Amino acid sequence: MMFLPLMALLLFSFSFSAYLIQFKTKMRSSCIQESISFQKKLIQNEESLFKLNPLALILRQQLILKEALLLAALAAENIPLIAKLKIEISEIRRQQKNLDQLQKKIIQKAQLQMQTQRLAIEFQLNQISQNTNLIWKYYIQSFTSIKILKRSHLSIQADSSDLAPVYDLTDDYIEQQKLAYSWQHFYETARSNQQFIKEKNEIEMSCGASAKKQGARWNILINADKF
Repeated sequence: MMFLPLMALLLFSFSFSAYLIQFKTKMRSSCIQESISFQKKLIQNEESLFKLNPLALILRQQLILKEALLLAALAAENIPLIAKLKIEISEIRRQQKNLDQLQKKIIQKAQLQMQTQRLAIEFQLNQISQNTNLIWKYYIQSFTSIKILKRSHLSIQADSSDLAPVYDLTDDYIEQQKLAYSWQHFYETARSNQQFIKEKNEIEMSCGASAKKQGARWNILINADKF
């Protein structure tokens, strides 16, 4: 009988260690995987926008050329050429307007997608925490508070305020794209069931990801420590 308290103590110690390892591993693994997926989709949207840059440049150059020719035609009072150039300029502007709308749709889609993904990640982390707590509720009573540290933004800038501009990454895009979460996990032993160890504490963890572009290649930057 004298060994029963010791056995109970050892059992609880192993269970408690297993609980903490399981909680940390699941939370960190899920956070990292979802943050990487978030960055990949963000990059896809940015690259979709950048692929339109050659067309934006062509239309801009064509417009500059046609407007210069129009000025020359006006100076020479070449009525037929003036009429022709005005039609061509109108068509270029129409194409620019359509391109500008497409660019804005990509931006809006990316922003909506980021918002939806952030909410999904937070929900998933909360679910993992709750499910883990339910498994170990006989030994541990716990509560997790999750907050977002870095919200992540579409890190693009237009080279002008005109229709259909050329887009590029901002200088601080790595920091701007970063998505990061932190959580505080409060726990204590279940008083009704644990007679040999009384433990009450909290742990803090954080994780996230960003991305860095090197040439045409993107590298995902993973953060698994406190920021």
